[in-house]
Amino acid sequence: MRNSSIFTKSGENKRHAGLSRIKNRLFMGQGVGNPALWGDPPIRTLHEPNQFMKNASQSAGSSCPKIIVTMATALLFLVTAASGAPPWGTPQMQPGIAIVTCIGPKKDAFGNPLPANVAYSLGLMDIRNPNLLNYGMRGSSAPLWTAVTSNGTPNLECHHEPSWTAENLGMLFGTEIDSDGDMYVAAGGLYPNQAPSYEFHRQYGVLGGGATDLAAAGTIYKIDRNTGVASVFSVLPQQAVDLGDGFISGPGVGNIAYDSDFDQFFATSMEDGMIYRIPAGGGPPSGTPFDPLTPDSGDPGMPPVNDRLWGISVHNKQVYYAVWNTGYAGDEGKIRRVDLDATGAIIPSTDTEILTVPGETPGAPNWSAIHIPVADIEISADGQRMILAQRGQRDWQPPSGFIASANHAGRVFLAQWDTAVSSWGVTNTLQSGNSWGQGETYGGADFGMEGGVQEELIWCSSADTATDQGPHGLQGVRVTDFPLVSAIVDYSYRVPYDPDYTTSGPDYKGVGGDIDIMQDPQDVRCVEIEVRDIECPEEEGAPFSIDVTLTNLSGQAVKYLWFTPCPADELPGGAITGTPNPDDIIEIPGAGIPDGGTYTQNITLPTSTSGEKFCLRLTMLDSTGEECCTEKFCFDLPNCDCLEVIDQSVTCEPQPNGLIKYTIELAVLNLTNFNGSAGFDFAHATFLPPSGFVDASVEPSPNPIPPGGIGTVEACYIGLPGSLCVSFAVHDSDLVECCSQEICIELPECGGEPELPDACKLDDLIPCRPNADGGGLVATTSYTICNNSSVPRTYTWSAASIPDPACPVTLPPSAFSPASGTIGPVPPGGCVTIPIQINCEGLEPGFCAAYQVCAVIAPDLDPICCRGKVFAPEEGAVVIGGDPSEPVAVPVGGSATTELLLENTSNELVIADFVISDTAGILGVRESLADTVAGNVYRISVSLDPGEVYPVDVLLTRFDDGTNSPDFTSLQIHRLYRGDRVISSERLFSVSVRLSRQGEVPFGIRRIALLTQPEPLLELTIATRLGRTYRVRESTDLITWVDAACSVLDGVINRDGTFTGTGGEVICGVPCEVTDPRRFFMVIENP
Repeated sequence: MRNSSIFTKSGENKRHAGLSRIKNRLFMGQGVGNPALWGDPPIRTLHEPNQFMKNASQSAGSSCPKIIVTMATALLFLVTAASGAPPWGTPQMQPGIAIVTCIGPKKDAFGNPLPANVAYSLGLMDIRNPNLLNYGMRGSSAPLWTAVTSNGTPNLECHHEPSWTAENLGMLFGTEIDSDGDMYVAAGGLYPNQAPSYEFHRQYGVLGGGATDLAAAGTIYKIDRNTGVASVFSVLPQQAVDLGDGFISGPGVGNIAYDSDFDQFFATSMEDGMIYRIPAGGGPPSGTPFDPLTPDSGDPGMPPVNDRLWGISVHNKQVYYAVWNTGYAGDEGKIRRVDLDATGAIIPSTDTEILTVPGETPGAPNWSAIHIPVADIEISADGQRMILAQRGQRDWQPPSGFIASANHAGRVFLAQWDTAVSSWGVTNTLQSGNSWGQGETYGGADFGMEGGVQEELIWCSSADTATDQGPHGLQGVRVTDFPLVSAIVDYSYRVPYDPDYTTSGPDYKGVGGDIDIMQDPQDVRCVEIEVRDIECPEEEGAPFSIDVTLTNLSGQAVKYLWFTPCPADELPGGAITGTPNPDDIIEIPGAGIPDGGTYTQNITLPTSTSGEKFCLRLTMLDSTGEECCTEKFCFDLPNCDCLEVIDQSVTCEPQPNGLIKYTIELAVLNLTNFNGSAGFDFAHATFLPPSGFVDASVEPSPNPIPPGGIGTVEACYIGLPGSLCVSFAVHDSDLVECCSQEICIELPECGGEPELPDACKLDDLIPCRPNADGGGLVATTSYTICNNSSVPRTYTWSAASIPDPACPVTLPPSAFSPASGTIGPVPPGGCVTIPIQINCEGLEPGFCAAYQVCAVIAPDLDPICCRGKVFAPEEGAVVIGGDPSEPVAVPVGGSATTELLLENTSNELVIADFVISDTAGILGVRESLADTVAGNVYRISVSLDPGEVYPVDVLLTRFDDGTNSPDFTSLQIHRLYRGDRVISSERLFSVSVRLSRQGEVPFGIRRIALLTQPEPLLELTIATRLGRTYRVRESTDLITWVDAACSVLDGVINRDGTFTGTGGEVICGVPCEVTDPRRFFMVIENP
């Protein structure tokens, strides 16, 4: 079997190349993306929330030529593992890394002066591998991603080259990254001079011409992906105007976008409202600028607000751009689109409006924002989703008209392409940060990766990411957590611009700019190229033998292949090229390679290239000789005078923190005496980068391994399943002689359950209500402690009020009854709940207080703490109550009922809409069995007479299979309020729900496999119950679901597309499309 798991890797293509030598070939793992990388985040649908069932959902990466490992209750994605280099080696930019712009501050986090030559306006952040523990609750104790984390993610201090300063580059906004990883940033003039008690270096860059120079105002800089050196890439025309506070220069560039189809750029200009086309090599813009709206008057300064452009993106030979307008209801921002012709030029006649951005309600609390334009547009790889990030504009010196950005009033929208009506529509809206003033986005957003999976997160630049004081920086929210209605989110990742920024500030308003994240280019290629096997020469002077497997993604049949040297200007740093054999056009037998088909071709390279990174260019032609596709690919040729990994083994042990301890053993052959040289002993071995290794430098056994000898190297790694790619280096005893190879090892899933830490839970949000004895307002919360150990435990607990920016009231100790005590003994695996009554005398209507309950089992151990909030409802509000005695417990595969009470405390009739959901997204909610489908979100409308108490019996159903499930979720109720154009929500109630580990899943998708013969086919193995009917649905994006074309083996499909359960496992076959990047499936059971 040919080696497809240990591979060398280029900085661009990430293709595989085995390290086999002569006849020794080794298969090290299945090479399948492992879903455990993703940390099993809560999954919620963006549309159709009543149809997605997590326990019955799976997906398959649709690379049809490969056999996919069977598995249950998991999602299979096309996984792109975060690769090596930073922090902060080269290339500096790689897929998943973010480039971030800002205005240089005049003070650091502690108030010390920062001159312009050390105040940075550009930085890079390695956000490829977020730690799930950092996806935390907002508030003063919110986790900040600023330090080395348990999964090996390094300190996220923003990386700066010395030249990326306010003096040299000036204030920057727009960002872009091309397919090679070179970066581009644009001068942006709409920054404030002075926010409350703070100042910025409001100037353009010396590199572009000077602090107020017009050329500098229109400069787009290129940042080399390897060296980080900045250079002037292109300059857009500017005219001098007073930008406020006496700063006279041009308003700058809006944003920039890279066009991968034609290898060119487009940029919007703040000065004239036009779109400029820029060639890949830079220099002056080419052709006539596109002026889409009212022709520019030629006057200095920005055009009228309805003619201004900002955000811009290019996808599939179409340019998308944003028109400012005011952004308020009645004058909403617009997204327009214009096509490109066969040369890459804009076709003005195709310009059309495609989307209206939801407008802000006039009078809303947004810090006097006068305009709320979309400053950034990002489009998903499949072209089905679009991110729109706003940047609020404030008149800082009325009535002079000093219009500059602020941090309030900006939201992030997620739009979806609706194939049914062929149009775009906004489906989800995030009020970023702590959301004072309807969102705090700085106008930058992009898709990011989590667990190695692309487009799992949406990152945005934002103020006040944790509290109303800060920190300013980046906020990362899972796509599945994006609110259906405009709202904040409680949980997210947060990366401060400066690691010294905290949740208490400093509150440097207006500092942030744009963000762009490099996406893996393999998602948009016309051919997938995989180096499957490299064989070292069998004798001196013989060539390397290389098998290259191609997957045709060009959309056409390919009849001819042509491997040629790579042009010198396209070579990555340190790489070489040359002429392969065969060096002529290769004819494919038969009809050629169909679209989506694969083909393996052997080529040879001279021995002199040993140990080099080698790049080639592949051109594919159709039967007429017309070019279908040309791609560059690179791979590392092994140093055949060095070493060979001839065998390996991996054992694993689950850890209590959810990570896995892997023991890796490599069998290594010392080849340093190859070709007759003396060679050297292997006395030390090192794994780089060292992140995740308990000890990255180890000794072999035996020590040393002599030339020609075989020994073993053992290392311990703590992390998650998936591909681990490292540089494996060996050294002699003096650490003088060395050689290295890059290897990738498949880390498997690990069976067995680690011992979980003990857990506690409080009701998240409860209202104060009149005491039953008539003695004032009280609230009763349920505190539950769970013993996850193997022995009985007794806990000592105490309750206390804690500070919270959103709830400024502090309750006295006497407000809690009881305020402390003991619980236990709690049996192993058991939970005990106690009620705690809270006196609300210190709360005025509309105010809240935060509190926590902590328990310990021994004085020297860390406490187990959980938090909740209590609030006094406004007079006349609808108040939600429930059974305070004990959290309802829902078993795996089962259901449970709880009662909610909706009370109208006003003297008037109230008609209201409520949404009931759980915070983990794994419970189905409905009122009775009569509702045939339980959804993650359940909506009810009620009419309440004055003083009426309306009971609602809620039936909760588990959608997960109990694997890695939390101990608790929370059942929450939001009330919906309808404005003229915006639906807002208010959370009124949130109580604990126990996710019992008892029970079992009665049905669901147990395994999924991909077959390639005679036609690609996905086989779903579904556990069924006798007599029940089942329907299989599929989706490519977890948003739009359609019935799958399911054929049951040894069974019958009913006329309505369902099939009947047998009481055992049923195999359902679904045709596979090789061009799909991923497929999701769910099964629905009907009585």
